[in-house]
Amino acid sequence: MLDPQITISVVTPTRGDNLLLRRAIQSVCSQTLPPSELIIVVDGNNYAPVESYLADADLNKTSIRVISTGKKRGANACRNLGVAIANSSYIAFLDDDDSFDGDYLEKMSSEVASGFDLYYASKALCYESNLHRTVREVLAARDIDFDDLLFGNAIGTTSSVMLSKEVFLRVGGFDEELCAYQDYDLWLRFLYISRARSAKNAMVRYTIPYARQSIGGNTDVASGAAKRILEKWRHRLGGEAFQTLEASLSFSIAKTLHRKNYIRSIPYTLRAIVLHRRLKGVALLLPSWVLRIISRSTT
Repeated sequence: MLDPQITISVVTPTRGDNLLLRRAIQSVCSQTLPPSELIIVVDGNNYAPVESYLADADLNKTSIRVISTGKKRGANACRNLGVAIANSSYIAFLDDDDSFDGDYLEKMSSEVASGFDLYYASKALCYESNLHRTVREVLAARDIDFDDLLFGNAIGTTSSVMLSKEVFLRVGGFDEELCAYQDYDLWLRFLYISRARSAKNAMVRYTIPYARQSIGGNTDVASGAAKRILEKWRHRLGGEAFQTLEASLSFSIAKTLHRKNYIRSIPYTLRAIVLHRRLKGVALLLPSWVLRIISRSTT
């Protein structure tokens, strides 16, 4: 049984105009273990759509607070503001285009007795154009520590995480200057002083937007974010650990660029291979159409 002293606030950032917000709200209000509160943080002051969604939703007596940033400040600022006013010991994040399975909070909470400060769930990926079809499942296979995380963001999206509010505030929350890799940046700082517990049986529905605005179209945003993250760790990590982190960020940029701009992805792929001193990423040296042919021939 869950310790009654353990309380959970769900924080959802939104611009107010996402049609999927109603689904997100409903998934929180229909939990088998209800949260203490749902905090919806509007980026700007577009309250009207949110109020409309709340009027239509079956809230099931869920306590809901809607607040605003006043002016547009981005999702990171919204999350930080939501956590700051939350009245619970644990925070679960949910983006406005994602949704929880009905027993998500119950299964996440069942792991709290393990004594970790961050818990991450499995993810069912679906496209915005067909929310009922799961494209792929990404299971939260094992517990993760800082050394694991240097090899890449094994935790994943913010919507799959529940964490300690006290530790979140201690590490400084989300970096509001980052427009890419903000989740990975926070997980690195979090796991530097803690560990992440796998909640494999908890599932979040992660939505892949139909018309995704990817960093593949803006390499400067991605590389700028990577540089900012690396500067935080340059004097804190040993040479090999720092190289591993740098390689992971280069590899992440290369993967995102690969399909849309193969030529621009090559320098990042080569840097990841050289820094890691292993063959991970060699496949990205091949154009995506070649990889598709290889994939079809082996299935």
